[in-house]
Amino acid sequence: MNQSHRAWQFCSSFIIAAIVIAGLLQSSDRVIADDREREQLEEAKQAFRNSRENPVERVKAARILYPLIRPGMSQSDALALLGGPDRFPKRDSHSRFLVYLMGDQQRIEIELDRQRQLVVQKREIGLGIDPPRFPVPAIPDAMKPYLADYPIAASKMSEGTTLRAGFFPDKAEVVWGEPLTVTLSIANIGDEDFEFTFGGDYRGIGRHNRIKIKMVDANGQELADPRERAMEFGGISAKELIAPRGADFTHTIDLTQFRVIPGPGSYKLNCTFDLDSGRGQLQIAIRSEFPFTILPRTPKRVAAVLDQLHAKLESTPEAQLAETMAAIARFGREDSAPRLAKYAHEGPVARRVAALSALSIQAGDPELEIALTAAADADPTIRIAAYDALGRIGKERGIDLLLSALKQEESPVKDAILVSLGLSKSARGREALAVAMEDPSPAIRFAAISGLRQCGDDHAIAVLRQYVASPDLAFRYRVVKTLAEELRTPLNTDWLMPILMCRRHNSREWLDSLSAVQIWGGKQAVPALLSCVDYDVPWSHRNFWILHNVKYAAGAPEFDYLYDPNSTGTAEQHAQNRRTLEKLRPLSGPIGASTVWITTVPTLEMNPPVDFTPIVTEPAPGETLATIRCGFFKLTQNRNGGSESLEPTDEYRPIYQMAEKVQAILNSPEAANESGLSEQQLKDLRQLSMPGRSLVVKEGLVLLYIWWQEAPAGPLRQRARDELGECVRAAVQQYHVDHANYATAARKIMDGR
Repeated sequence: MNQSHRAWQFCSSFIIAAIVIAGLLQSSDRVIADDREREQLEEAKQAFRNSRENPVERVKAARILYPLIRPGMSQSDALALLGGPDRFPKRDSHSRFLVYLMGDQQRIEIELDRQRQLVVQKREIGLGIDPPRFPVPAIPDAMKPYLADYPIAASKMSEGTTLRAGFFPDKAEVVWGEPLTVTLSIANIGDEDFEFTFGGDYRGIGRHNRIKIKMVDANGQELADPRERAMEFGGISAKELIAPRGADFTHTIDLTQFRVIPGPGSYKLNCTFDLDSGRGQLQIAIRSEFPFTILPRTPKRVAAVLDQLHAKLESTPEAQLAETMAAIARFGREDSAPRLAKYAHEGPVARRVAALSALSIQAGDPELEIALTAAADADPTIRIAAYDALGRIGKERGIDLLLSALKQEESPVKDAILVSLGLSKSARGREALAVAMEDPSPAIRFAAISGLRQCGDDHAIAVLRQYVASPDLAFRYRVVKTLAEELRTPLNTDWLMPILMCRRHNSREWLDSLSAVQIWGGKQAVPALLSCVDYDVPWSHRNFWILHNVKYAAGAPEFDYLYDPNSTGTAEQHAQNRRTLEKLRPLSGPIGASTVWITTVPTLEMNPPVDFTPIVTEPAPGETLATIRCGFFKLTQNRNGGSESLEPTDEYRPIYQMAEKVQAILNSPEAANESGLSEQQLKDLRQLSMPGRSLVVKEGLVLLYIWWQEAPAGPLRQRARDELGECVRAAVQQYHVDHANYATAARKIMDGR
């Protein structure tokens, strides 16, 4: 079977090569071949997804798709080829693995990296596609002081396999000032999965305490443990799985968290990690012992390390540039400025921003000059980074420039300057922030709040307190949240009552305000929260959230309030909740008036005109489905979901048909070929933003329906009904605008204009 498989591979390779050569000679034949290959690929993708119950057909499709999976491919591209994974008991608790089943003995496994973004490894079982595995090479001589192989016998928690594990430094010799780290590495070089627990040992002590680090100096004197007397309070642990020949488990350890290192010298490290199942079923001590040298700083050594860090920049991912630049600044100290100047003024924008972010680590006059120069850059992204550096450096010349730029820049650069003025912690900066709190622009006012939070002194707090009763509730919420949660100043619950009395509950502001009152309200928390309850509504989503926070507030009584958003509740449940509400009402503070909360959007003017007035019809007696008519839409809705239907008039039907037509062309190679459109036209159509297939209603239809049905009878219930209609009208109008714009753009492309 292996011989025939290799012969098939050889023949396939020969055929593919022949096709390629023929394509070079006859470009028209190449286009036909490309079309056929695309069609075959689409057919294989559909067959693989639609034949879960037919292993034979799924295997055929897998043989076409599996070779296209490559290490480094994004998760989304892998899913685009194979579709959603199947459930597989050995992998269910580890979302890094995508498993596709083709019967009991055949499957495909895709392993992702620990960020679940890129493919690390693929493996097929029972398909005979992959070549046989080669034996694992021996540990290289250079790594023998650090790594060892640990055979693992089969147990209840793991099949037998072999681990290659140990601790190793990035460099055996480092210069004083470089990061003092070692890395724990565990690889699975066997043929079976290996699972273990990591964590559960850091809370209170600030390090993973199952990792043991001993360090002795050249005189054999053991270095002191900086956390020797710290209490350990456990912590969250996680299950880690290492697949055979898959991604290693690694964890970087800061040696200064384990030992007090006095300075340069020769040391010996003894590192141990007790590999434990968490249930005492398997315990293996991974151990490494090796010398570790810290060299004194000399100009030559410092320059050499800086050169190494410079070389590292070329291959550093964008997300890690700031970390590498910070390492250059911390290690290089006064010698880092010339390099940071070069990085800040040349090269890709991301690298320039990272260099500017590192200037405040030394915050000397050379770093100030670099930031002042960058603040004149034409790129607003660079200017924002420079302003941030000037604020963090905090020197008077930098503050002068920030105040001058504040008058010249526009949002969002102006917003960033306000935050930088707060970072400077200067009196002049605080005065500018106080002025900005009165700006008509919400973005500027919110940026001023952030700047005052960064300033954080008593004067900044006094400025913020002037706005705790602002009629702009979004602004008030941000001010109060900053004062209570971030600056830890006493909370007056009256500040948040207008937000809590807003009937549009379940917003971020509403939920955060509940939590703020519960946590920071002290003795006033219970009466304040209870003053927001609808006491004549025994089954209420709003009441449920309020009372959930009451339960955890200081001095709360014991009670139960029953609620399930998917149900209207039984008569017995309603009766029990009424008794609970009667028990709690005497503990309530004064009940305030509800806050205005209706959404209004301009009416969309159209020619010929369309009536977008929403008509909301109550459920029939004994029923739960409400009907909403608006524009071309009819919706039915209850707390468990609903349906929508679109019936455009003859004048507007072509707009909606255009989106369906284009989608059909783009989804089918055959339809695209029959359309007569060029490759460029198809490419341009794909770049258009396809309008949604259904309405997107702000807040969500189910929640709006629940608000309406559970609101107290009278004006509040009518207001909730109006809110439902207005939110639907906004969604219907936007749906039409999106389709009209899409149809216009698509016609221009298809007509060749």
